[in-house]
Amino acid sequence: MAQVLLHIRDVEAVLSRLFDVLKEGGHLLIVDFDKNEQVVSAIVHNGFHQAELAALMTKIGYRQIQSKTFYHGRNIFMGQDASMFVLDSQK
Repeated sequence: MAQVLLHIRDVEAVLSRLFDVLKEGGHLLIVDFDKNEQVVSAIVHNGFHQAELAALMTKIGYRQIQSKTFYHGRNIFMGQDASMFVLDSQK
């Protein structure tokens, strides 16, 4: 899932539904923006704290969660400099 969660109002509900349909042992990969307080929008989230997202996913039942920032670019998130992460989790 690449840059999808930014557009989801109820992130927990979507991650829970994805967990339900994921096969046992299957992986959910998420690519999205790190939290960026410079981004202000009524349309999208302003990114995610990786640790908070991992905690939410653990609560849902995902395991072996790993994430890391892999890219930083200029003007890539609503006209702001930003970094992106990849998160891997397993059911």
